[in-house]
Amino acid sequence: MADTKLIVFFNTKGGIYKTTTSIMTAYELAKDKDKKILLWDLDQQANLTQYVYKTNHDDKTTLDMLKDVRADEIIIKSFNKSYPNIDLIPSDILMAKFERELFSFPMREQFLARWYMNNFDALSKYDYIFCDLSPKYDLTAMNALYLADSVVVLIKDKNVSSLRGADYFKQLWDIDRSYFNKEDNIKATVLVGFEKKKTELSKEFDSYLKEFDVLRSMMLNTYIRKNEFIEKALLKKLSLTDFLKDTKDHFSRQEFTAMLEELKEKGVL
Repeated sequence: MADTKLIVFFNTKGGIYKTTTSIMTAYELAKDKDKKILLWDLDQQANLTQYVYKTNHDDKTTLDMLKDVRADEIIIKSFNKSYPNIDLIPSDILMAKFERELFSFPMREQFLARWYMNNFDALSKYDYIFCDLSPKYDLTAMNALYLADSVVVLIKDKNVSSLRGADYFKQLWDIDRSYFNKEDNIKATVLVGFEKKKTELSKEFDSYLKEFDVLRSMMLNTYIRKNEFIEKALLKKLSLTDFLKDTKDHFSRQEFTAMLEELKEKGVL
């Protein structure tokens, strides 16, 4: 895959900021104008597409890849004037058909990998590709996970379901990736939505976390606190750094920057 790094933020539990983290990471990396970044929306809910592009559109999506449409016909170039080095493969509600139609293809779990290699010249120009998935372990997810260089599992603070979802996903993917002879590409876990206030729920969560040695051992030292600034920056279609450029040493900027540095140290970014 040349020097391109394809990254997935994932959990089988929804509502844990995977789409937000994908977008905000892309915006932050795009501040380096020499880097080319592709956002690839594979979720039929199309939240990523709606946040960064349009709520409704008639553009081609991943569904058109089943008709062997080339990457250059699907990718939307420079949709954000603030970050012209970010491109997009959008999604819409019709992506619900992708899973169903994919079942008729041979070696269907590797369809996206084959499409990628057939479009290598176009896709290898990107430094980073971020795939956004729905929060379920399905055929679409397996395709993206097989293709991914790195998977980062997000776990929401005080949310036992997100912890169980992370463990459930890792168990399933460990089995399937062994079958596909795919190396372990789960590189880190990140605690998001962190709240310093201790409650009975946080004590229960902390106690529960101790039971998951592997997930805990992979967790970054940096956690992302629950705060409104990331959501505000997302709505303004700006990186957190740019949104807070007039605010010195804000905790949310420090935490997000520290998270990216740790992911770079782990070879994810």
